[in-house]
Amino acid sequence: MRVIAVITLLALVACATPAKKPAFDAADTNNDGKISNQEFKKLFKSSDQDKADAQFNRQDTNRDGLLTGPEYDLWDTIGSDDSQRPF
Repeated sequence: MRVIAVITLLALVACATPAKKPAFDAADTNNDGKISNQEFKKLFKSSDQDKADAQFNRQDTNRDGLLTGPEYDLWDTIGSDDSQRPF
């Protein structure tokens, strides 16, 4: 039972910790610790802007219009449709 509690605690800490990845930092051009839809769309080619909007909306799990570290990490870690990944 303690193992489950420790794993749960580690998962909560990981979710509360902002992404510390170069790609996240590069996308976060105003350095506020979050990625706006405009910042996110800059990762995609101009011809893929509709795909970027759709991907952003899927990843913005709390629907606040910003990607936090954990929301970005979810995309970066497990991804979705790899054809939509800009890198």
